Amino acid sequence: MAMKNFVHLPAKSLKEAVAALSGPKGRALAIAGGTDALGALKDKIHKESPALVVDLKTIPGLSYISGGRSGLRIGALTPLNEIAAHKAVNANYRLLAEAARSVASPQLRNMATIAGNLCQEPRCWYYRTPDDQFHCLRKGGTHCGALLGENRYHSVFGGVRAAAPACTTACPGNVEVADYLALVRAGDLSAAAAIILKNNPLPALTGRVCPHLCESHCNRGGFDEAVSIRALERTLGAHILAHAAELMKPPVKRTKKKVAVAGSGPAGLAAAYYLRLAGHQVTVFERLPRAGGMLAYAIPAYRLPRNLVRAQIAALEAMGISFELNAEIGRGVSLRALRKEFDSVFLATGAWAQKNLRLEKAELLTSGMAFLTEGGPGRRPAGRNVLVIGGGNVAVDVARTAQRLGAGSVEMVSLEQRNEMPALPEEVEETLEEGIKVTNGRGPQIILAIGQAAELGYAAGVKTLRGLIVADETTQATDLPGVFAGGDAVSGPASVIHAIAAGRRAARAIDVYLGGGRPEKKERAAVSPLLALNADSGAHCARTKCSESKGFSPEALRAEAKRCIDCSCVAVNASDLAPALVAFGAKIRTTKRTVAAEEFFTAGVLRSTVLDQDELVEEILVPAPRPRSAQSYHKFRIRNSIDFPIAGLACLLYSGGGKIRGARLVLSAVAPVPFRLKAVEAFLEGKRPDEITAAAAGELAVKEIRLLTKNRFKVQLVKALLQKALLPAAG
Repeated sequence: MAMKNFVHLPAKSLKEAVAALSGPKGRALAIAGGTDALGALKDKIHKESPALVVDLKTIPGLSYISGGRSGLRIGALTPLNEIAAHKAVNANYRLLAEAARSVASPQLRNMATIAGNLCQEPRCWYYRTPDDQFHCLRKGGTHCGALLGENRYHSVFGGVRAAAPACTTACPGNVEVADYLALVRAGDLSAAAAIILKNNPLPALTGRVCPHLCESHCNRGGFDEAVSIRALERTLGAHILAHAAELMKPPVKRTKKKVAVAGSGPAGLAAAYYLRLAGHQVTVFERLPRAGGMLAYAIPAYRLPRNLVRAQIAALEAMGISFELNAEIGRGVSLRALRKEFDSVFLATGAWAQKNLRLEKAELLTSGMAFLTEGGPGRRPAGRNVLVIGGGNVAVDVARTAQRLGAGSVEMVSLEQRNEMPALPEEVEETLEEGIKVTNGRGPQIILAIGQAAELGYAAGVKTLRGLIVADETTQATDLPGVFAGGDAVSGPASVIHAIAAGRRAARAIDVYLGGGRPEKKERAAVSPLLALNADSGAHCARTKCSESKGFSPEALRAEAKRCIDCSCVAVNASDLAPALVAFGAKIRTTKRTVAAEEFFTAGVLRSTVLDQDELVEEILVPAPRPRSAQSYHKFRIRNSIDFPIAGLACLLYSGGGKIRGARLVLSAVAPVPFRLKAVEAFLEGKRPDEITAAAAGELAVKEIRLLTKNRFKVQLVKALLQKALLPAAG
């Protein structure tokens, strides 16, 4: 397989190499040993191949081993065979020498460098499959193939959220579904609710009307059935409203800044919630007699009970948010007046106007939005036979509402074919089940439901385009200072969760504008926390049954949450030198900083270390071990010529008086990062290194294990490695 052409730069200095790597992400690649990186390029394991390969081996002065009583200094480009053969290393740092000697074959060790071994890419076969065949989390994808696939050599100590799971990525509000479901499994509903509220303050409502893009993208859907995320959210939303006094509290710190929110639909309510959390005084203006916007008027009660909307508004009022009803901006209250009275204004007036067809006497046609807004119990449609034009969710709501109001027959006519209709597939299916006829590929007209438009007569001075307010996609700021806008008035008709996301973005930007917050900055990569994987997710099982009106029972809630596969990366860190350096408490000096070895490794998109794109390892600093240390590196692998460890253990023991006086134990190839057995280290303090102690240490070590479907054998490997490391210390 031929690799794509690239420019080869033999760097003459670290400065030149760093400058070359500082361009667009993915454009340049650094190589040190060369064999592993070039193989990856040949197999085209990445979506994009680098245009520039920066060769570090040509940089002088980076291959050396020196030191004294305080410790070792090892240059980043020092070959592994030199470390393995070095007299001082073998005499005083035997663990490091053994780890270097265990890598691959002599030929590869002649080329492989210590920094290259530390910075190697994941060895997972899903990651390394030629032609980038899998949508791997570690390469910017949304799926870990190993979780429900072939995982015999993968992590037994949990996964790492290397990238957002598919459900979160698909959600316009970026709700952290997997994180709150983990807390549901743990029985902590309040903590789960807090995670939802970070991104969505209206889960009781979205749990009924959201298009649940998260659910349609759930990775479990390709295994048996997707997790019932919307039903889980609906149940947790009910929990939030039932405990609103403790979960939706007024802010502790309050500012004197005042913000006006025009419109009480989902965008306005979300903005009001997050602005109030930031401590600002918030007043919501609503032109209708009830708050809630389309949530209260346009979505049929059979989909969204009105009492839930009222309960949600009451919870927001209890936080200190004020609602001014029957207050239409532009009539009685002008935008200019709001700008004078308030420190900032958020426009979330929605899209209530009906788009019209260009037909003679089109004004005689009934608007679908007007029909939904003005309709109510006891009101019958005009005539017994109703024809609804449109194929979206509003058209579905109109048709189903008309039938519930007593129409003799209801028919939907959509220009789109059945599989192209904008409405959610399940909504169309329920419409058909109710006996409503759906005709596709035609366009007559009786009740119009062909889309809505914004009414912007009040927005004098605000830039508009094609009947919508123009606002920044990131901050929702308009061209008027202090005026922000979001929701359907900016985007056109969209889902409730899209509007909520816009309201949250606006609230964050308004808080910055008012001086209460700081713009979000890209944080430097840090060590990723290990997640305790959901051990119950690997078996085939159907979705848990849920009551449409009441949601899940407590038992069913947890049962459905257990179906989540907790999408995370379970590829292991395969470096042999990494656990040895962590055991020594080594430090890694880069072109920007000095990092402790224990904080150097992580698992993220196209990264296995915390190095920035334009940051390179320069030197490894290994402190001298205390006297009377027993050092060893034990590795289990299939063949000696293969450098990939199935499991390894770096062991550093200090003894005195026949007892262990200190221990550093670090496993390799059992977790996404080198895994330090801190609980075992504490247990060994003061113990005799005998068979009983070794057996007890092994049992303690495997208590933290979270198995996948095919890697149970690693439990015995961990125990055996500990026994091999501890028993020789008895001598």
